[in-house]
Amino acid sequence: MKKKSQEESLANGKIDKADLAKQVDLFWAVADVYCIEKHLCHSLMIMPKEERKKYFELYN
Repeated sequence: MKKKSQEESLANGKIDKADLAKQVDLFWAVADVYCIEKHLCHSLMIMPKEERKKYFELYN
């Protein structure tokens, strides 16, 4: 009985490669979105005031 519970606990501790791959894909997707958002914010900050107003009118 004790041996079976030890085996189950070891099986629960194993890393599922498919699950790990999904987590890595999700991490890079979030990182890409963050970089795009950061680039957009930086572009808006350095954009001239008239162009910024046109941009906000267009997308709001």
